[in-house]
Amino acid sequence: MVSPKVLTSTEARTALPGLADEIERVGLAFEPVLFGSHRKPVAAIVPAELLERLEGLLEDIAIAPEVTSRLSAGEGEKTMADYAREFGLDPSTFE
Repeated sequence: MVSPKVLTSTEARTALPGLADEIERVGLAFEPVLFGSHRKPVAAIVPAELLERLEGLLEDIAIAPEVTSRLSAGEGEKTMADYAREFGLDPSTFE
């Protein structure tokens, strides 16, 4: 990936409509655009779909240690039906 272009905040504000059009046209192929005062990057313009994907990945990374710990401790082997029984629900609904 090529280093993203860094715009000033004023340039980003002016370019935003055209950047939005480009995102609609090329989708995930859009190269992120960074912007900030004096070209010091403080924010990025990226496709919303990319942001959603990244949020999901970051959440997975954040919870991975806890999941690993629980699986190592033997947790996580229950089925949905097992949990349903624990909560007094009909397990056949979850099989």
